Amino acid sequence: MSQFQDTLCCPMCNTHLVPHSDGNMKGIYFGKCTTCGHRIRFRAKTDRELDVQPVTSVTFSVNGMKFEVPDVDPAVTLNDWLKEQPSLKGTKHTCQEGGCGACIVALTTYNVRLKKEVTNAINSCLFPLVAADGCSVTTTEGIGNSHSGFHQIQERLAEHDGSQCGFCSPG
Repeated sequence: MSQFQDTLCCPMCNTHLVPHSDGNMKGIYFGKCTTCGHRIRFRAKTDRELDVQPVTSVTFSVNGMKFEVPDVDPAVTLNDWLKEQPSLKGTKHTCQEGGCGACIVALTTYNVRLKKEVTNAINSCLFPLVAADGCSVTTTEGIGNSHSGFHQIQERLAEHDGSQCGFCSPG
């Protein structure tokens, strides 16, 4: 652990590293290779070193359709944006605190550590729209609808008078 690395790769085996500390005031993080066990410390690069440009638009897909939203206000949630779309009225906004489940959508992101896409149920009322950049969102309309046919889960919920909190059938 005598020198800093500018990348998040193990210098011994080239495996990507994951930080094991929150870093200190100088942006120094400690990592341990999950493959060979080599300990390393590395320094996070500053925005100036990375030549970071401000985000001017957010690009993501909803139910397979790609959207690019320019000049996104950081205070706008995914739920705020969804409710403004004419064809996406299934995702509701009720409590705006993430407690009721009416705003749940499925969010698919690429997990760098697992090296595959991962889908999670999220509360769209608490999820900033800017965080959806590069993600894929599935709403209840993407699972099924009256025009293209309902999904088996949606059909069974309706047939058996099942309550719909939003978790097993987003929106």
